[in-house]
Amino acid sequence: MKKHLILLLSLLSLITGCGQKIDQQPPNALHEAIETYNGLLADGYRRLDMNHLVQAATGERALKAYYHMAALGEGGVKMDSALRHLEFAGTKQLAPDKAEVTTKERWEYKYINIENGNTSPLLTVNYTSRYRLVKEKEKWLVAEITILFTDRADDADELAFFKRPAHVPQGSAPKGPLEPIAHPEKQ
Repeated sequence: MKKHLILLLSLLSLITGCGQKIDQQPPNALHEAIETYNGLLADGYRRLDMNHLVQAATGERALKAYYHMAALGEGGVKMDSALRHLEFAGTKQLAPDKAEVTTKERWEYKYINIENGNTSPLLTVNYTSRYRLVKEKEKWLVAEITILFTDRADDADELAFFKRPAHVPQGSAPKGPLEPIAHPEKQ
């Protein structure tokens, strides 16, 4: 009986991590990859340079982020964002080199007119996202992101604080200075 009790206590201490709390455990490599990706993504938008994103994303994923950043830049706008809350809601290992992670995120961001520094109001947006990650050369990289839920439909009304010059047809990037316009709710 004494042997069984010692064995049970030994097993219990292994399961509980010898008394360590879960929040003191080293970070999961998948979670760490997502945190790094989001930090580099926000920094890339702020600096208008997505080159560093390849440290945490596949080339294809980094290129998609670059195209979005470049489209904003061609319109004379850049995004300044910050991840304020990140909760890992689920993790699935699909294969030794493929995984999916579901997150709940709260981002704050604003748009900045590159030429004159005018900014849109600060936005807070909540997302539930699914990240698909792949392991390349022993490193997890973000390959794809799917937004499963957001409390925001689009940002078109937030970009309305920049006035499109009359001579620029809709659907093309404006050239020249953009001017702020007043928000109806702030008048």
